[in-house]
Amino acid sequence: MRFILFLGFLVPLGGFCQDTQDNIIKWLKEGNAKELAKVFNPALTFSVPGHDGIYSPSQAEGFLKRFFEDNKPVSFRVSHQGKSADGARFLIGILTCNTGAFKVYSLTKMMEGRERIIQFQIEPNQD
Repeated sequence: MRFILFLGFLVPLGGFCQDTQDNIIKWLKEGNAKELAKVFNPALTFSVPGHDGIYSPSQAEGFLKRFFEDNKPVSFRVSHQGKSADGARFLIGILTCNTGAFKVYSLTKMMEGRERIIQFQIEPNQD
């Protein structure tokens, strides 16, 4: 009986423990710069058309918000996902927008107990 109650307790919590990579995919599909910025590292290597450098989360959020306003996301398809030996995780995919397709690259790493995006790049897809 205790085992069943224990499982019943865990099932509802599953929705609150979503993976950062899954959230990144969701937020890209939604064009949600605000939520993406919440997992940006304080010193973020960031690139979208017109902006390339190391930015604070608030600066990068502003650039990303403008990108999404000009390029409304339609879909996002993951091309590659993986993990390096040092624990960093990468996500590469194609973001289809109303204006065309873009390649997205995201690199995350555990920082101060939280998984943070340390590198984020959107560029026109040349494939």
